[in-house]
Amino acid sequence: MRITAVSAVCADYEVTNGTGEAADVTVLFSRTGASGGAVDNVTKTVEGLAPGAVEKGRVELGGTASGVKVLRVRSVPSAEASRPNGPCPASGVLVSADEGDAAMGLRVVGLRLRNCGTAEVALNGYPELQVLDVERRPVDGVQVVHGGARIASGTGADDPPRAFTLKPGEAAGSTLVWRNTTEGGAPVNAPYVRVRATPGAAPVTVTPELDLGTTGRLGVGAWVRDDAGPPARSMTTLPGNAALAGAAVDEQHGTVGGQIGAGFQEFGGGDGGGHDDDVVPAPVIAAARARVRPWIHCVASMEQTGRSL
Repeated sequence: MRITAVSAVCADYEVTNGTGEAADVTVLFSRTGASGGAVDNVTKTVEGLAPGAVEKGRVELGGTASGVKVLRVRSVPSAEASRPNGPCPASGVLVSADEGDAAMGLRVVGLRLRNCGTAEVALNGYPELQVLDVERRPVDGVQVVHGGARIASGTGADDPPRAFTLKPGEAAGSTLVWRNTTEGGAPVNAPYVRVRATPGAAPVTVTPELDLGTTGRLGVGAWVRDDAGPPARSMTTLPGNAALAGAAVDEQHGTVGGQIGAGFQEFGGGDGGGHDDDVVPAPVIAAARARVRPWIHCVASMEQTGRSL
């Protein structure tokens, strides 16, 4: 992973898969200000990067952000990568981890399983976990305990295991719990956890960024039915007056269209979808165009250097 070019409005980078199998590579960037301090973080993921392949991309700058740093790079074999909004795998289940919560040294991360297949999925008990280090090697000396009571009270990980069945489209959740207390000895930091929803199930590797301190212990809750249903994917449909890009784009992908949609949201135009030209206020249209103009300039400058879009 390297940053290859930085301008006033964007930074160009390259991601290389140095492993022997296709990988999903996720890079966490920190956008920095003039003083070098962090402004915010941006995450970019390349899915299915072939062995030895190089993928180019860019991070938008502008406003108070004038520079960029790489905070961390995580790589997971594509065959067991977590893609909660991706296509349904052959196993018929999608497993993912949320961003988690942290307070006073206590960490809680949610696991989610969705039945995306056509058959029912039977659950009864706890996910099987394997803690992996930064090189995805098993970490010795970490005890996986059932429930959260041996870690902390009130974590939501102490429901007893119950047998239930998920119909297609239904979901279940579990909870990872740990503390980062450090006393004597070397602290354990393990980015990855390989999850098997049931014994013998296909593994899925998530990245909860375990900072276990010297506790040597990770708690996991039993699977419980999730009545909330599958999460909706956020999409933005561009208005007719914003003819600078295509019709429907994912805002999180950093496309030109996503910037227009964000402009409509920021300046009072709702969600950027379904507007007719004669009902969109002129200030909203102007604000969206102003927001996207630097991004278009960034794309144009990269084209002039011969970089692919």
